[in-house]
Amino acid sequence: MKHIAAIISIYLLCLIPLSLSAWTNWDTLSTAKFKVFYQPGMENEAMATIQTLEHYRPYLEKLTGNTYRQADIKLEDIGNLVNGYANPVGNVIALFRYPPTGDELSLCDDWTQAVATHEYIHLLQMTKDSGIPRLIRQIFGNLLYVQLHQPMWMTEGITVYGESQLSPTAGRLNGGYYTSLISALAKEDRLPSLTKAAYYSSDTPLAHYYVFGGSFHSYLARTYGEDKFAVLYADNSSRVESYANAAMPSLSLDLAYARTYGKPLELLWQDWQQSEKAKPYQMPLERVTYDGWNKSELSYHSGKLYYIASKADKSGPGTSFYHNGIACLDPSTKQNKFIIKQSTEFPASYHIANNQLYYSRNQIQRGFANNENDGFGYVSEIMVSDLDGNHSRLLYKGAVRAFYPMPDGTLFIAEDTQNYQGSMLKRYNPITQQTTDQYNTEKLISAIFVDGQRIFVNARDYWKNSSIFQLDLVSHKLTPIIDTPSWESITSIDGDKLGFSAVYDGNTGSYQYNLSSGTCTRYADFSDVRSPVQAADGNTYFLSINGDGLDVYADKLNLKPFSIPKTPYLQPPYNQITYNEGDKQPSNPNLASKDKANSSPATWDEAISTYNIHKGSYADNIKHLLVPRMLHLPILEGTSDSLSIGLVLAGNDVVGDFPQWQLTGYYDTFQSKAFVDFQLENSFFRPLHQQIQVSNIDNGHLSLNQYATLYQRMHYGLNSIVSGFSYTAKDSYLRRILSPYVSNGLSWASGNAKLSNSLVWEDKENLASNRNRLGWQGQLGIRQQTTKHSEFNTTINVAYDPDAPSDEVFYHLRGYRHEIPANQGATIRSTLYHPLFKVREGIWSPHIYMEDITAGLFFDAALPKDNTKANAQYSYGAELIAEIGAAFYGIATTGIRAGYDKDGNIFAEMILGIGY
Repeated sequence: MKHIAAIISIYLLCLIPLSLSAWTNWDTLSTAKFKVFYQPGMENEAMATIQTLEHYRPYLEKLTGNTYRQADIKLEDIGNLVNGYANPVGNVIALFRYPPTGDELSLCDDWTQAVATHEYIHLLQMTKDSGIPRLIRQIFGNLLYVQLHQPMWMTEGITVYGESQLSPTAGRLNGGYYTSLISALAKEDRLPSLTKAAYYSSDTPLAHYYVFGGSFHSYLARTYGEDKFAVLYADNSSRVESYANAAMPSLSLDLAYARTYGKPLELLWQDWQQSEKAKPYQMPLERVTYDGWNKSELSYHSGKLYYIASKADKSGPGTSFYHNGIACLDPSTKQNKFIIKQSTEFPASYHIANNQLYYSRNQIQRGFANNENDGFGYVSEIMVSDLDGNHSRLLYKGAVRAFYPMPDGTLFIAEDTQNYQGSMLKRYNPITQQTTDQYNTEKLISAIFVDGQRIFVNARDYWKNSSIFQLDLVSHKLTPIIDTPSWESITSIDGDKLGFSAVYDGNTGSYQYNLSSGTCTRYADFSDVRSPVQAADGNTYFLSINGDGLDVYADKLNLKPFSIPKTPYLQPPYNQITYNEGDKQPSNPNLASKDKANSSPATWDEAISTYNIHKGSYADNIKHLLVPRMLHLPILEGTSDSLSIGLVLAGNDVVGDFPQWQLTGYYDTFQSKAFVDFQLENSFFRPLHQQIQVSNIDNGHLSLNQYATLYQRMHYGLNSIVSGFSYTAKDSYLRRILSPYVSNGLSWASGNAKLSNSLVWEDKENLASNRNRLGWQGQLGIRQQTTKHSEFNTTINVAYDPDAPSDEVFYHLRGYRHEIPANQGATIRSTLYHPLFKVREGIWSPHIYMEDITAGLFFDAALPKDNTKANAQYSYGAELIAEIGAAFYGIATTGIRAGYDKDGNIFAEMILGIGY
């Protein structure tokens, strides 16, 4: 026992410096309605979050019919990862700093405007309650918010709708992409049912509940008025039967829609679909590719077409293999293939120049201000290969958002500034590895195209969408070429012909601008034309949306005159404020000065006073942690001769140092004894994470598991190394087990593997355990894609644990009720999976959905060290596994299994999950 106390004392002393560092690393800005947690260097974003949410709060509250006492929000820097989320149960909103510039999320006046309002709508809508549901939630905790139990098209639909009402040039419903997806599916009569739209289905790989829900909510608002949303939520959230919505939506949700809109929900859904089918939408016919999914940035070089492609191959029950790469298409044979395959997207696109292929990929490294990912964040790597994708090598790594390979072999690079609000232009020589600064700008540059001596860029300024500029490196000047409030992005440059994409009046189009004459034309034959390129055979190839995703088409295209809208820019709703410690004046008066159109505060101190902002510290996180908002569940259990009275409490913090804690306590009147169980997830000492459980229930139990990620990598090869140790004291604390372990993750283009090794140590002298034991256990799990739509899974366990009880080492095989009675040997469990049937439909009420049914052939074997025919085990057989959606909470797997064991006995059993 003394040895244990000494080890723990030394360990805790080593963690004190880490804890003091974490304590001082978070500050807060708060108003009556919002509290923003941020780390040093994020002051500007913290203030912008306050400004944004305070400005839009009245509209968002009216939209949802709800107010919220005070929302706790944390800012995270994870590099070039675009995301955000809301946790209504724990009262946490997380906003990631990186502003997107290359997908449907990039259409916004400002990233904080888009992401902060989206997540706040989630919080408002899902926490709306009244009447008995509110009483139940107040008694039992936030897990009982009644509007957590709703279809995902409802959860995400109102947020997509709401974000799109803040400005005509912001939000996904104004971006053209969602509109084209819905119109293409309507044209093909493939819009989903109410049930199917609540889940992600491979039938519509690019369209999901964000798309369907946003479009449905837009229809309801246009037809009945958006004020009805608040009425709907008030009705649904006031009825106790709404807790059954996940299983029987006809009991409450359907009736709430009927009372609000005067029509049953299913009829409203049909009306929406009919309205979409009635809209004019012209789709191309000359389809060149048929694999759908996502494609972008089509280009032409030396008789071949190139484009970025991403897709998923469904291969097993609830599993797919995801592929990202650059594809090459031969127009003469219509054969396409991946020439580059990688595990990430292409954050800075790709270019073909100097008879080589230059492309980008994500990489992960330490050094970012976040708790979400232990300080790991994502940067871009610039790679080069030949045109067949061979001989790839790394040229450059950094915060690269755009690049272009110059004729002399150097790279012209745009890197983000530290706050992701501006760009630093550089010239990099891969041979000498020398970097030369070219130009710094407060505009965020997202693409670079070079034609001779001319440089063109996509760039966006504060509260503006992407526009097209010409860059003069001599005068350090960006001259607008096409600059409107709408989103515009250059796609090609050839002499005086500048090709670009744009979203005008909510529709995506492709255009050609003549740099000499200043005239513009539009590819006007079809509703959705993307990245058109002229090939040597005289054909024009382009990308367009269909129900399967995006494909290459070869229809004839005509250019028609087009006048670029001259809509004036709207004044930002508030000034951009830059924080300077100890300085009351803004660092950039041009950005933060007041004018007649905008009377919002212009300096940091003015904003503090105007919004009545209070400054706080890490202590605010502790206050949040101590409130058991997630769960406070009374315990009252009794028998004829006993009564237990107690409480279960659960809570969480904001910044993720203590993601969750749970305390269970009750008093047993028969034993006249109090029982307590405490569980805590502790990441306060990151990169070390801890899972702690202390209990005096069932003779007492202590469990401590702690681990740290030592290595992470995004690309094929070794992906991760995680090391840690667990300590367990059980059986009245008499049995004490210490187990250090290490696990590794590996991947390759068609599969992945996980390897773990652990030592198991029990010692009477050093650990004060009631036994001695020293053993080793290892596990190897492999997933390998065998054909396009099948996979092979195998798990191998090997152990040398001679002092262990024979029932603590191996898992049982399929067909056997008990594990092999051995502590030395090996087991193998292998399955070949192949999807058989695509059901992809369900019943609305009672609610159930089925995606696919997959068949599996399995073989399991257990071979103890002293292998004899008598004590070995093996089994083989077949499985049928269905992917079932229920309760709007995603897809689970269940099915049946039948086979033979070693002795020829036939067995049949139910399956819950894979391999169990």
